Amino acid sequence: SGVSFGTPNWKYADCDGNGTINGTDTLAIIQNFSLTHPKPLNENHKSGLPPLAIKIQPSIFNAATQQLQATISLGNTALPMDSVYGITFGFHFDANYIDTSKITYSVLNSWLFANANDHFWLNHHQLQNGVMNFALVRNNQLGKAGFGDIMQINLPLSSSLTAQPDLSQFITSLSNVKVINQIGKEIAVSVVTDSSLYSVLLSANEISNKTNELTVYPSPCKDKLTVSSTRFAVNTIEVTNVSGQQQCVKVESLASNSLRLMTYNLPSGTYFIKATDAKGNIWNGKFVKE
Repeated sequence: SGVSFGTPNWKYADCDGNGTINGTDTLAIIQNFSLTHPKPLNENHKSGLPPLAIKIQPSIFNAATQQLQATISLGNTALPMDSVYGITFGFHFDANYIDTSKITYSVLNSWLFANANDHFWLNHHQLQNGVMNFALVRNNQLGKAGFGDIMQINLPLSSSLTAQPDLSQFITSLSNVKVINQIGKEIAVSVVTDSSLYSVLLSANEISNKTNELTVYPSPCKDKLTVSSTRFAVNTIEVTNVSGQQQCVKVESLASNSLRLMTYNLPSGTYFIKATDAKGNIWNGKFVKE
């Protein structure tokens, strides 16, 4: 219910959701003071529509990581595509993190494009500006039903990566999306973007191990989310959006190593989780809110 002192309601000051208003609630301000964050170009996740989604791996990286990999998928098991004939989209990324001269990409042999001879494709890129534009169409006048990965983009990291601030986010997005069937009718899809967290302090092994030790489910989620670990007891939890802004969410304790986050008040999009144990050790995770 919150505690009121005069005009303000102090429940909104409990940003980490631990039930106590103290100095740790200013952490988001301290971490982001004087920083600016790029805004995603197209965060258009709509529940009930087949997704056109980006998946970035790894979800946490540093200078020891050789490259990031972006996989583009269309449809999923719950919401498959029907009669897809062609697709266009723009893929946007932060070029400050990437050696744009070494970017490679490929159309995957998939449910939509089985081999190099069953489709045509065009591309127009402005790599130094972090923009890649694609248009792909089947060449047999027949639409195709299915779901899954359709493209892979390899993004080698820049040698000047260390100039980027610690705990900054590599953000990707999609724009100018259009999917059509064989008669040219547009098929509505839900755009799902992704991002990855740059962490100076963690080694490559620590990043891999700490990512695996924290379980965040379900993702995508709707009203609630469970954060748990078999390796450590979660003491505090912090949720930020892709712009680095800390989010106020209600946290319920399920067990010594498990918490439930009430996410009903969060807008649709991608979010990062920072979980801390009693000794101050930090683990990171990520989820998508429908």
